[in-house]
Amino acid sequence: MKDRLLALMKAESLTPSQFADELAIQRSAVSHLVSGRNLPSYDVLVKILNRFPEINPEWLLLGKGEMYKEPKTGSLFDQPEHPSETGSVRAEPDAMQELHSSDPENYGSKTSSGAQKNPGIKEILLLFSDNTFQRFIPQQEKLP
Repeated sequence: MKDRLLALMKAESLTPSQFADELAIQRSAVSHLVSGRNLPSYDVLVKILNRFPEINPEWLLLGKGEMYKEPKTGSLFDQPEHPSETGSVRAEPDAMQELHSSDPENYGSKTSSGAQKNPGIKEILLLFSDNTFQRFIPQQEKLP
């Protein structure tokens, strides 16, 4: 059980303290669970399943099957179901620009005539699964 709880905390990027806060239980209780000293009570299991409804109960209780009911996939481009929650608006597919190039020099060139050939790359941002990032800003070419 402790291994599954640790796996859940890792998958959700939570420390034991954050996990306790999410479940509204004492931090010492989580400490006892992850050390293997205690098994979770029925109430704690219910709190876990209520707070993380995407978790497969059979996995949590018995260790059978996958951790998530459905594969947990995420993308930088996922949008919330209700755009008003974040103030963002989902772009319509026909409004998106289609890019056709694997050549970095021509990246961003449009296929329609008369369009800008190369708008240039302003910056590249790499986001890693451990919630860190790395930013690359290309050097600007100096004109003679």
